[in-house]
Amino acid sequence: MKKLVLMAIATVFMVSIAFSGNAPTKVNTKKITNVIQRKLQYPAFAKDKQMEGDVYVNIAVDNKGKFKVNYISSPNKELSAYVLQELENMVIKDFKSYQTFDMKIVFKVEKI
Repeated sequence: MKKLVLMAIATVFMVSIAFSGNAPTKVNTKKITNVIQRKLQYPAFAKDKQMEGDVYVNIAVDNKGKFKVNYISSPNKELSAYVLQELENMVIKDFKSYQTFDMKIVFKVEKI
């Protein structure tokens, strides 16, 4: 029997990253990715419609661990609005440096 698994995957792309002072570390990249993957859930409205799509964002994380979305793009406006709201409410504890990241967040219905 096939099951539908709904998942949101955050993938960090290191293509165009801006930093103030320090180069990115694997620890910071992994920490940010882990926070996003843990907190960004597949939204109920998308589950109901079995909605899929990619959301591209450029986010800044300040020295207090607060997220700010600089850029967001997706053909799906509902997923974009959801990602924007969720990211701007996220905070990473004990984050000490300002960094920006380009990310692709994938919402996909996976059949298993």
